[in-house]
Amino acid sequence: MPILVTCSGCKTQFRVSDKFAGKQGPCPKCKTVILVPSIEQAKAAEVVIHEPEAVAAKSGTAIPKPIVRKAVRIHPLAVAMWVAVFGAAAAAASLGAETWQAMPGLRVLGLLAVAFPCGRLGYAILRNEELEPYQGRELWIRIAIASAVYTLLWIAFYYVPREFTETAFGLLVTWTPFFAVGGLAGLACFDLEYFNGVLHYALYVLVTLGLGWLAGLTMPWATLQF
Repeated sequence: MPILVTCSGCKTQFRVSDKFAGKQGPCPKCKTVILVPSIEQAKAAEVVIHEPEAVAAKSGTAIPKPIVRKAVRIHPLAVAMWVAVFGAAAAAASLGAETWQAMPGLRVLGLLAVAFPCGRLGYAILRNEELEPYQGRELWIRIAIASAVYTLLWIAFYYVPREFTETAFGLLVTWTPFFAVGGLAGLACFDLEYFNGVLHYALYVLVTLGLGWLAGLTMPWATLQF
């Protein structure tokens, strides 16, 4: 009978002929050397999948509990940070564009501060649920690193010559490498899929653009020509 084998490396399951029972060989997918169970071991490991619950209980067969994944919950500190973001939006609107333009250091601090709640919320939404979630101090360190990268990208964008962003095509070409780097940062810091890493960075960009608009700052598309 065919023997069910599970690779210890990539966890792929496949069946092999019983003539390979008790022998070793490479996994066809990841090439990890695995040991094929003996015929006796294979028979002992067989599980009846569709056995009714009542019958299983009477026969004494143990019903394995499903694996419960730990859900990422929004930390109270993250909620407080979002409250701070909305407070910053109100302050930005009240100070006016002239104040923000005259204080570049304050703008940098604002960009960095907004990155923290954006990073926490984005990770909770976009994380890979098949992986154990980052929590506590390790998570906040990763958020701090991503926040620093995202803020540096905005600083770098500030020095892009304005003539490169005066057309829709030019703005698209200019922003493409920034989103590429932002996606890599999300991938490296949070083990996100690359596309989700781009979305993580995009959340931060949209929030900062919204706050900048409320403050009356000049938007990247202000001189856009179609």
